[in-house]
Amino acid sequence: MTKLEKLLNELEQAKASKADLEKEVAKLKADKERLEKEADAAAQEGNIPLYREKRDAAQLATDTLFVRNKQAEKLKILATEDEAKAAWKEYAESYNKAFAKSWATYEKARRDLCAAFLEIVNAQNEALRMRVKCAECAGIPEDGKAYSPSGYDRSLPMKLIPDERDNLHKPYPVYAKGPDVTFFLDAKLCDPAKLNLLNEVVHWHKPV
Repeated sequence: MTKLEKLLNELEQAKASKADLEKEVAKLKADKERLEKEADAAAQEGNIPLYREKRDAAQLATDTLFVRNKQAEKLKILATEDEAKAAWKEYAESYNKAFAKSWATYEKARRDLCAAFLEIVNAQNEALRMRVKCAECAGIPEDGKAYSPSGYDRSLPMKLIPDERDNLHKPYPVYAKGPDVTFFLDAKLCDPAKLNLLNEVVHWHKPV
């Protein structure tokens, strides 16, 4: 068992104990209020034995309540800061090794993906050259405007690499600055519903 697993087990046990204490505290508070009222009523009636009985029972509930609250306070902090940091250091070392291996595999996949994409770009470039030559054979004008896609897209159509940004209906902006999040969202490879997960985990470094 790792140091962190040990701390988490202790935390779960503490949560269970605290829940039991909270139930007991709630009952003790109710008993204390009830017994104090009963003691007051007995005093008003002049019933000394009953008054003492209820007073003593109320005092016992008060004392027990004080002790249980002290126990609950102790359960709030189970480890020292140094113990928590040592447990995290041990966990992070294992995580970092696995992360480095997974990220290296992912980076290779990205390079392979880029190479595959450039192959398509080069193939499209050659096809565009051939399209211009084909148009020259028949004197077909391009009729394209400056800073606009070629007019041959209308007269001599062909399959092309998509080049339009899809404005996804996002619940809120993409905060992540790395290219991967934007790429996978825009390429529709990642469900837009994952946007909150991506923003919180990748950008803000917070769990969801």
